[in-house]
Amino acid sequence: MRLSRSRLIPALLALALARSANAALEDRKSLVVRGRTTDPQGFPVEKVRVWAEGMRRISTVSDPNGQFSLTIPIGTPGDLSRGGLRLAVRAELKGWRFALPGGDTRLGLELALETAEGGMARCVARSNDARFAASAARSIALDGEAVGLATVNFLGVKGGLAGEDAWPELTSVA
Repeated sequence: MRLSRSRLIPALLALALARSANAALEDRKSLVVRGRTTDPQGFPVEKVRVWAEGMRRISTVSDPNGQFSLTIPIGTPGDLSRGGLRLAVRAELKGWRFALPGGDTRLGLELALETAEGGMARCVARSNDARFAASAARSIALDGEAVGLATVNFLGVKGGLAGEDAWPELTSVA
């Protein structure tokens, strides 16, 4: 059977769109968290372990300038449709207590695909930092192997209270 040119072009276009939609569900997404670990006077604190709680073996150590970069794989939109992601980024060094400028000891993130009006899926990110939520949601929305970038600083105080901290309130939604 031979297709005429007027029928072949729409058929090929439909096939290409179906493939690209399927590929978009399988595009791996990442979130890069960069920042600094400092003392109350703004001086860098080195050798601070920054890690993603809720993720396996994802951590880094701040350099002599207090700078760090942590890459968090958040998976594919297909992964998120099967179950959301919940994580927190923390900083720790023996003898110190680190917190975000707002006072939370964790940078929290919940990321999921939810069904919107009309049956369309939409990405919803919740965090205690509006920029972090927006960056995570944006990385899911981008085509291809996308990377979101967020900047966060941890302020350290010598001593500090030990113990388990509560999960932060995730008031920012993107």
